[in-house]
Amino acid sequence: MIVVSHDRHFLNSVCTQIVDIDYSKATLYVGNYDFWYMSSQLAAKQMKDEKKRSDEKIAELKEFIQRFASNAAKSRQATSRKKLIDQIDG
Repeated sequence: MIVVSHDRHFLNSVCTQIVDIDYSKATLYVGNYDFWYMSSQLAAKQMKDEKKRSDEKIAELKEFIQRFASNAAKSRQATSRKKLIDQIDG
């Protein structure tokens, strides 16, 4: 049975599985509404932390490229880091 409701208490007492449809992506959670809410908040926090780490890494790589791009001895390393940035942005 599929239930669509905004009543959290009803969903907690009736549902054993929750399907979250977000941006054309469906994710199945086994549990009630409270479990889905905690799990989705945790997933959002992890994605935010991952984005922050990748942004910090990109900033570090760009700083290296800026410092050493004109240095002939380090130009290969700078080029390598440019490719790494493209992979991270991927």
